[in-house]
Amino acid sequence: MTYKANTQRSVLIVLFILSIGNIAFTSYNETLFFIYLGLSISIIITLGLNYTLKIEKDLVIYRIYLWNLPIFNKKIDAASINKVIFKRYGWDQKGACLRVEKGGTIRIIRFTPDSVYEELEKFTDVHRIQLHKSKDYLSLYERGRKVEKA
Repeated sequence: MTYKANTQRSVLIVLFILSIGNIAFTSYNETLFFIYLGLSISIIITLGLNYTLKIEKDLVIYRIYLWNLPIFNKKIDAASINKVIFKRYGWDQKGACLRVEKGGTIRIIRFTPDSVYEELEKFTDVHRIQLHKSKDYLSLYERGRKVEKA
């Protein structure tokens, strides 16, 4: 199944508005003008980032798009995944990190639908990949199960 995620657009839009406001008020200082201009351009670029994660039988495909143009594509074979770590990010956000032999770590956060974590856990069970769940992640998991039962 294919899972999708976007950047946190609300935070980036607020930062963009603040940087544009600073550009208007720092036009007398050329150095600050170019710093805020560079910041504004990088925020606009970041707003166009989208992520996809596809979990297949023996493969995990992770892609990053910039305005629907693929800029990063990584196909990870199950044998090259050393460990999957499930963590808590923020107050109530589940997440996972794939530790890959060559290529570092891939963070899986804010992907929809939320079943990505269950499917990733099944993937680790089938391929006997080392799995670690932090205490914070387990507390989120238990809290979610209590809400579903009620």
